[in-house]
Amino acid sequence: MKKIMNQTITLFGDSKKNVFIFFFLFIVLLLMVPLSHHYDLDLFLKWGLHNYQYGISKIYIDSNTDYMPITHYLLYFFVSIQSDLSRLDITLPLFKLIFTAIEFVFALLLLRFLKIKADWIFYFLIIVLNPAFFYNSYVWGQVDSLYSFVVIISLYLGYKNKIPAAFGIMAFALLCKFQAIFYIPILGLIALPHFINRPITIFWSALSIIVVLFIFTAPLENPFAIIDIMKNSVDRYPFPTVNAFNIWFLFESKPALMDLGAIKDTDPFLGLNYKIYGYIMFFTASFFALLPLLKKTWRNILTKNYSFSYELIALSGALVALNFFYFLTQMHERYCHTCIFFIIIYCFSKKQYLIYGLFSYAYLANLVHIYNFFKFENVGTFVFHPILISILFGTVLILLFKELYKNHYKIG
Repeated sequence: MKKIMNQTITLFGDSKKNVFIFFFLFIVLLLMVPLSHHYDLDLFLKWGLHNYQYGISKIYIDSNTDYMPITHYLLYFFVSIQSDLSRLDITLPLFKLIFTAIEFVFALLLLRFLKIKADWIFYFLIIVLNPAFFYNSYVWGQVDSLYSFVVIISLYLGYKNKIPAAFGIMAFALLCKFQAIFYIPILGLIALPHFINRPITIFWSALSIIVVLFIFTAPLENPFAIIDIMKNSVDRYPFPTVNAFNIWFLFESKPALMDLGAIKDTDPFLGLNYKIYGYIMFFTASFFALLPLLKKTWRNILTKNYSFSYELIALSGALVALNFFYFLTQMHERYCHTCIFFIIIYCFSKKQYLIYGLFSYAYLANLVHIYNFFKFENVGTFVFHPILISILFGTVLILLFKELYKNHYKIG
């Protein structure tokens, strides 16, 4: 027990004081957690009760859910530990703390990875008290931090040359949220030198994926419902944007975009349609986002080397996440949440706090404009205007590309 405690303390910069600060801050958040209800939490309440009443095997039987199974497992556990289900509508907002805690742990592990010991608590607070970082989980109650963190762990394992484990964790990320699929190419490029130079790695990686998928789908009476959820997640909201202030606000009028259903992404636009242009821009931008990583992968294959810069991986991840959010149609306001994880990794490593600040402002302003929990009276003013936010997201995209090609293309 003493050994476990000592290892825990080392995570906090070898200081017991930091341990107390960490838990004190989390207890404060526990006592202040927003107890408001909105549509998403109402769905969680409905699904949680369904899972508890009919059992975990029937989470996809007559539940009308469109969430992947890991969220349902967590909901089942959360409801199961309740002493009084009649008070679940009051206690359910505490479900948010699971995903807020994940963000705390991410900040903690990142600072340890970067070997930041001096002023540890200062940097920790800059991350976890950034409203753009915690708003989606702590206020909104959404679950994006879980799959985002799991994707980070997967890519970290790839960076550490633990390829089979990395693919197993990426499979788990997919079971958290389908959007994890967009980060598989990054892991694939990291793994490709291993696959070519040590083909047995392919077998162990495939086995790892199969084991993870089996463990988390075997309890389900209808595991193939997961495939239907993945298929139905496409074109569920066939509009140019679903409250994401991305590139489409630079081309189309705000009232038309904000009035969901007024424009469909299959409507004609400059000779094609919104969706086709979105695909063209996304795949083009993503090709250039992954080109330096591809170059490094090719060099590793030729030299039988397996090392990658974690900063290159973080930049590639940030750009893929932001390309996905900024260019594709049907985007929700929170769909760039994974991007802030990658941006924090890169910006705290390279001390590029301007990028961190610009992205944080744009992301928070987009979230607040849609769900104004703090009741800001100036949401309709210029500082929250969708066009300004779109320009800021675009500026961050340009700055990230500049960092990528300035620091990583030549050296591969």
